[in-house]
Amino acid sequence: MKTWIAFGAALCAPVLVQAQGRAADLTQLYATLKAAETDDAASLVAERIWTAWQSAASPAAALLIQRGLRNMEAEAWGDAAADFTAAVDLSPDCVDAWYRRAQAYAGLGEIDNAMLDIQQVLRRDARHFAALDLLSRLNEERHDLPAALRALEAALEIYPRMENGRSRVEELRRKVHGQAL
Repeated sequence: MKTWIAFGAALCAPVLVQAQGRAADLTQLYATLKAAETDDAASLVAERIWTAWQSAASPAAALLIQRGLRNMEAEAWGDAAADFTAAVDLSPDCVDAWYRRAQAYAGLGEIDNAMLDIQQVLRRDARHFAALDLLSRLNEERHDLPAALRALEAALEIYPRMENGRSRVEELRRKVHGQAL
């Protein structure tokens, strides 16, 4: 019995080290993203963060995510949601799988399911700026403008140079506060 426990621990140790390394890398990347002095520099860092999010997927889950992305491009939202569900089942700690499924649910008009998946993303990575941006858009669609503004402001705190972020936040502020800024 001890041999099997030791063997299991030996198998899990590299995964734990990888996850800890990925978290440390993400922490550094988020700091760099926030401090980026140009849009181009911020965009490059954001791409590295996307790569880190995607790297948490198992090889099989990564293939499912790629197939789901193709299905989203074809607006086959149901097929995409099924692919991302399978990816979530295989790699439940992969924030990219949860985020992509939230996008597919949003495409299907299943806003409640999309919001539940965004919660899962943010539980795993509270700095997931794309999930916060999607949360903002979904809240805006629900006509909950104060919540939309809070989510977008949170995203911009992490990624200040997010494309169209400043103009969207100004527009939401005007809508929420009813005044020209």
